[in-house]
Amino acid sequence: MQVSINADLQAQQLTITLTDVDWKEIQERSFYQSELQVQQIVTTVGREPTRQLLERHDTSTPTIRREGQTW
Repeated sequence: MQVSINADLQAQQLTITLTDVDWKEIQERSFYQSELQVQQIVTTVGREPTRQLLERHDTSTPTIRREGQTW
C-alpha cells in the first residue's frame, strides 16, 4: 500500500491518496478481518504525515534535553 499526501495550505486541506488497496476484497472478508485491514490502513496513513513532520524537524543533535529529561 502506498500513501501520498498533497497539502493545499491556502484551503487548509490535505488530500490523502491510497494506492494498491482492494476495497472490494476488504469488504468481502469477515467483519473481524475487514476491521484488522482498516486498522492497518489507518496506521499506514498516519505514518506518512508523521514521517514528513520528523523530516522537517529532524536535528543533528544526538540528544535533546527538555524539562529535565533526555531524549
